[in-house]
Amino acid sequence: MPKPLSFLFIGIGAAAIVILGYQLLANQDGNDSGGDDGLNDTNSKNPFKVTGKILMEVGKGRSLPGLALSVNATQSVYLKESVSHIAFWEIFSDWKKDGSAESSLRITDNKGIIDVTDPSQFIVNPAIMGTAEVICPSDKNIRTVEFGSPYIAPLKKGVQGDILIRYNLGMITPDNEKEYRLKFASFYETEVKLPDNAIIKSNNDEICDIDYAGFSKIFLYDTIFELI
Repeated sequence: MPKPLSFLFIGIGAAAIVILGYQLLANQDGNDSGGDDGLNDTNSKNPFKVTGKILMEVGKGRSLPGLALSVNATQSVYLKESVSHIAFWEIFSDWKKDGSAESSLRITDNKGIIDVTDPSQFIVNPAIMGTAEVICPSDKNIRTVEFGSPYIAPLKKGVQGDILIRYNLGMITPDNEKEYRLKFASFYETEVKLPDNAIIKSNNDEICDIDYAGFSKIFLYDTIFELI
């Protein structure tokens, strides 16, 4: 029996409010809109699938021990040419997000917020979920994962070059031992920036194999730290 990868399950509620079915991208074999050709030939059913690393910032500077820490993500994306729609997945976090995190999504360029990406203009279908099988080097067993479909976001005409996708992932709180646990998965390599006064107690990261919507790898992160 496959092992469930429980922390990817969108029991976190807010992250399950996702855009369009995963089938839209899973069926694009040989027509990956993330390539260099045909970038202008995009629409809500054939979006440009973004790549690019994510910076996750936990807290700010020196943070006070024992308090909840805000978690924010910024993904850097380069558009060679203007596209009408982009597709991206948020980080799948193991902690619960509150309602305020849901309205935090912003897409910006060097001129500020791209106003046509107001969430009210997204195509929303919260009922559709995606599932896939993952094989990790730590155990070589097949794990079944379930998560949300991508955000499909319209872009203002003429937007190209560097853009940033920013969103809040809620708060993490310490346990009784005053240790914080940062456990999440991402289709994109993610750099984690902890508070300046953080001491890492354990760090278990894995890059696992997956065959999903053109992705061949998924990054799993599990870090325990405390503040001094």
